[in-house]
Amino acid sequence: MHLDLHAFSLANPQHCVQNYGRETMQLYTVGLHELHPDGTEVRDRFGRAIQTYNNVDIMSNSRLFTGFTFTSRRGNIEELFRSEKSRQDPMRIEVDLHDFSPKSTLDGNWVGDRYHLCVDLPKHPFLKIGATYQFRAGSSLPRFHYNPNHWDADESIRRFVLSKNSELYSKLCNPGEDGECNFGNTITLDANLPCTEKECRVDTLEVVQVAPGAFYEYVRRPCVDLSFYPNPKKVITGYAPWVRFVGRQHTHAMCANPRLPDASRACCNKGPNRRSEFNFDIEYHGERVRLETIVEQCAAVQVDHNTTGTVCDPVAMKADNPLVNTRPVYDTPYPSHNSFYWTEANCTQLIKVRQDGTVAMVHQPDANPFHEDQTVPFVDQFVSG
Repeated sequence: MHLDLHAFSLANPQHCVQNYGRETMQLYTVGLHELHPDGTEVRDRFGRAIQTYNNVDIMSNSRLFTGFTFTSRRGNIEELFRSEKSRQDPMRIEVDLHDFSPKSTLDGNWVGDRYHLCVDLPKHPFLKIGATYQFRAGSSLPRFHYNPNHWDADESIRRFVLSKNSELYSKLCNPGEDGECNFGNTITLDANLPCTEKECRVDTLEVVQVAPGAFYEYVRRPCVDLSFYPNPKKVITGYAPWVRFVGRQHTHAMCANPRLPDASRACCNKGPNRRSEFNFDIEYHGERVRLETIVEQCAAVQVDHNTTGTVCDPVAMKADNPLVNTRPVYDTPYPSHNSFYWTEANCTQLIKVRQDGTVAMVHQPDANPFHEDQTVPFVDQFVSG
């Protein structure tokens, strides 16, 4: 039945297969009817058995199980057939195939209740007590974030290399008397650490390099992102064909929470050109920051005698450093596969309600003053609810 769990589409999230969500409740957990501690059925005042779930619960539970896929095959397991998939280990969730909408529980609450909000995490959460790092050995590719596969072997990719003066380096390296690192599979910080050098300039981490050929992935503690939040801002992506005297315009936009590290660095000048330099002074490829972080960074840049850098909704985009070989091409429906950049423009969040009561989230970014941009498809006004 797990093969049906791939049948979820960002364009049509209400079309996820409901068999597994229903059968986990009916056959393996709560059953059809509420029961007393002695196993007898609970009945209402008319003597009818009380159902434990309804169609809304089935849909919510079905969305919970979307995006499951196989983990990679382990090399120490013998199999009688060639396969890249593990049939011994638990499945994992492919984040871009997982339904991202809120999900209700049978008791009338929401999945994620009693967890911290992600916006309430402390500054530099990767240095706080309880922060967890998993050893990736010689691979720089994370398990819990998306990075293009070719980055792993590309020496031009900027990686976050820890300074040997860093206390985080000491925790992950765990050097012996000879100074050589003794890497553990999973490291959990048992105390808050101070930031060192570039650790102080980032809002979050993905993968850190401790030594040549030795990487750890930072695993953020579980927390909840709200679907609606105050003061949403417009983020942009996409890289249109080059236009003479204009440059490359961005193509798509949506809303993002400015208090979260949801988009990348980009700085503008406020002159007549208003061109945005993306990948501006990044600390590592794939880095995301909070809006406040890049606003402060841009304001420290002196464009000319009268102008400092800022964050804007630009007429065109260009790479801050041509050697930084990433481009914000919007060419996939998977959110994590696209690079978004902050603007100062506002964005409105709306709800679209269907006649059957299901809803869809709709984003309306402020219009670009220079050219027409599109809303990201899965949150535009034409999305299915």
